[in-house]
Amino acid sequence: TQPSSQTWCAGGTATFNSGASGGPAPTVQWQQKTNNGKKWGNIGGATSSTLSFTTTTADNNKQYRAVWTNIAGSVNSNAATLTVNAIPSAPSVSATNNCGSSLLTATGAGGATFSWSNGGTGNSITVAAGDYTVTQTVNGCTSGSSAIATAVPKTIPGAPGVSGQNNCGSSLLTA
Repeated sequence: TQPSSQTWCAGGTATFNSGASGGPAPTVQWQQKTNNGKKWGNIGGATSSTLSFTTTTADNNKQYRAVWTNIAGSVNSNAATLTVNAIPSAPSVSATNNCGSSLLTATGAGGATFSWSNGGTGNSITVAAGDYTVTQTVNGCTSGSSAIATAVPKTIPGAPGVSGQNNCGSSLLTA
């Protein structure tokens, strides 16, 4: 059984599986190779058919394979590549307080999508007074923390009072 290439966010758990049969039953040793390396190296203690570990960005583009061995010899599984995407930081957010509402605008990494605490998904939302949070998602990985913005819309002024003075042929209106 061949292991499959995988993509994870940093902190996710990668699990590679491989299997082989033969007589006598073969043992396994997992190996890894970095994207710059030309040589495979054994992973200490990785001697079961499943290799599982928590990913970090340092694991990005590493390759993994299982080496199955018995008295008849050794056979290598296909290499599986691990892609690890970084967890983005919280986006920055600004507030423009207009009359009656506020415009909140998030800025983040290129290609980011945004998720607001009020259910909004664009980079900008128009809201009433209150506190709002926003996260960004890049390459399928969502920021571990949120940015917060406080909307404080300006008060819409009430209608002015108007008085009128009627003159001969015209009127003077005063607000």
